[in-house]
Amino acid sequence: MRVNRAFLAVAGANFVSSVAVNSEALYRRASSDCNPNVFTSPVGLDFDMHCGENQIGWDLHPVGANPGGTLSGNSITDCMNDCATIEPLCYGTVFDVTTGTCWFKNSTFSYQPNIVVQDKNSHLAVPRSSEIEPLDTDCPYKNGSVQSSNDENFTVHCSQDILGADYSPSNAPIIGKPYHATSLSDCMNKCSTSEPLCEGVAFNPGMGNGFANCYPKFNNGKPFSFITNWASSNKPEIRHSAVAKLPSIPFDCKDSQIVNSGNGTAFTLSCNQDRVSSDITNYHDTSLESCIDTCEQYTKTKCEAVIFDTKMTSGFQNCYLKGNIGTPADGREGYIFAMPSSAMKKKSEAWIAGPVVGGVAVLVLLGAGWWYFQRRRKRQAQAQVYASIKPDENNGNQARDAYGNVDYKYQHQQGHQTPQFVPEGAVWQEEHQEPAYELDPEPARQEMPATQTESVELPAHHSPTK
Repeated sequence: MRVNRAFLAVAGANFVSSVAVNSEALYRRASSDCNPNVFTSPVGLDFDMHCGENQIGWDLHPVGANPGGTLSGNSITDCMNDCATIEPLCYGTVFDVTTGTCWFKNSTFSYQPNIVVQDKNSHLAVPRSSEIEPLDTDCPYKNGSVQSSNDENFTVHCSQDILGADYSPSNAPIIGKPYHATSLSDCMNKCSTSEPLCEGVAFNPGMGNGFANCYPKFNNGKPFSFITNWASSNKPEIRHSAVAKLPSIPFDCKDSQIVNSGNGTAFTLSCNQDRVSSDITNYHDTSLESCIDTCEQYTKTKCEAVIFDTKMTSGFQNCYLKGNIGTPADGREGYIFAMPSSAMKKKSEAWIAGPVVGGVAVLVLLGAGWWYFQRRRKRQAQAQVYASIKPDENNGNQARDAYGNVDYKYQHQQGHQTPQFVPEGAVWQEEHQEPAYELDPEPARQEMPATQTESVELPAHHSPTK
């Protein structure tokens, strides 16, 4: 077999060219995340980006990193988000496109254009220096004082950190990472809006332990343990803490209980029930009645119902205005669902009407099915009778059944082999009686019996005997 070498040469060249094009396209997809604009991470740190540049050295080994001090990433964006939340404070990051690796820079790093390396497979990002400068480390309040944030009260613990009890709110900017706060008050504010419930915070104003310096705490209602002059990497770190003073809200609920709003509208309650539906908004309230009044008076959009969380399990903001009724979620201790009784009645009537109409429809369908089945059976039985009919051997005009008996209900038409049904109302012959036939046009003459007197025609003038 001869091989066309010219063909192989062209095909090989096309393959190499295709690989080169595809590799270049792959590179463009990998590097398309980088642009020279400023990037702001979800926790609020701004970065200046230097695409296609690398500044080797000044490496930082953050907590939880790989042995080489790196973390895996899919883009420069991943690296910047890590830089904004890792411990200790990050001063820069480089993304290696070829290996999907994030490198981080320590406190001695600064961007120096004269020593950067041009590398299309590397992207450098540097946080704004003004944003990572230490904040005022003095305690802003008197130790042991009670301060309020978002209507929630906190007891302040100056120069004290809360040991452990860290948790990740579901509404945090980056799940699993702390917040960034500019003050202890800001940190308390973030705690009051966290979901689920936040019971306290620890605030690190010096940011020696990272830009994400506000740590939400939850200890399931138990007292916190404190430590003074918390230290990180042998360097003292001043921290201030605040512990929430949660109010006690009574759970006063009975299923189907009616509660009237301030305007007199009746609301029906469902106890220990949450609703899976969209929230219009939520805020903190101390009573169900007040929560209901807020729903009724809300004007931005229609409030259909409320959820009132007496235990504040889902957060301090415990009154949820609902844009729709949603799906019930039972077994949620301390939750109360309330909706206007008029809407509850309509929903109940709709629930009842649905099965009733559906039930009637099913009965109608069953009746129609039974009627069709009976009709089908009757037709099948008639078809079996038709199939059993055969012409009489001696008289082709007589129909007989399978037993040889004459069937007077069917007669053969002349020239047809299929039986014709005799119209209803016709006179049937008695069973086993021979049917009547049209008289023979020339009947046979027969001799009269000897005992019978011959009939004599009467004279025309003779009258009948009276």
